[in-house]
Amino acid sequence: MNFNYSNEGKKLKKGINEEIKWLSLVLVGYLIISQLILFNGRIPTSSMIDTLQIKDRLLANRLAYITNQPKRGDIVVFPHPDHPDKYLIKRIIGLPGEIISGDNKFIYINNQPLDESYITGPMVGSFGPIKIPEDGYFMMGDNRNFSDDARMWKNQFVYKKDLIAKAMFVYYPTFKKLP
Repeated sequence: MNFNYSNEGKKLKKGINEEIKWLSLVLVGYLIISQLILFNGRIPTSSMIDTLQIKDRLLANRLAYITNQPKRGDIVVFPHPDHPDKYLIKRIIGLPGEIISGDNKFIYINNQPLDESYITGPMVGSFGPIKIPEDGYFMMGDNRNFSDDARMWKNQFVYKKDLIAKAMFVYYPTFKKLP
C-alpha cells in the first residue's frame, strides 16, 4: 500500500501557519491595549477600603489625562514618589496651588472642610497645612488610618506627567464602576 500524505501535510501546515498568524495578532493587540490604553491591576492592600477591596481586579484608562485635567476625587494609578518601581492607587484629594490640612474630623482645602462621602471614618491625627505646588497633586487613600499616602512620603506630591491611568471599574470579584 502506498499512502500520499502530501495533501494532508500541506493542509496541516497551512492550518498551523494560520493559527500562528492569528495568535500573533492577538498578542500584538493585547500588548498595544495593555501598554497604551488600559492598565490592569490588582489591589494588594487595604488603603482604599471601602471603595476598593483587597484582591479586587480593576481596569484603568491610560488615556484619561491626555486631553482632560485630573480632578479631585479621581482614583489614579501612579509610581510611588519615593519608590518609583512600585505602583500605587490613591484618590486625588489636593489640587495644584491649594493649601491642604487635616485633623481628626476633616480634610481642609484652603481652610474649607472637604465633603468626603467615600470614607467610612475619620482620620486619626493631623497634618499640614501644606501648600501644593502648581503642577502637583496630593494623594490619599480612602482608608485614612491604614494608608501609605502623601502625608507620609518624603516626596509628597504626584505630578500629572507621572499619572499612569485613571481607574474606571472593578471587574472581579464583582463589577463596580468607579467615580
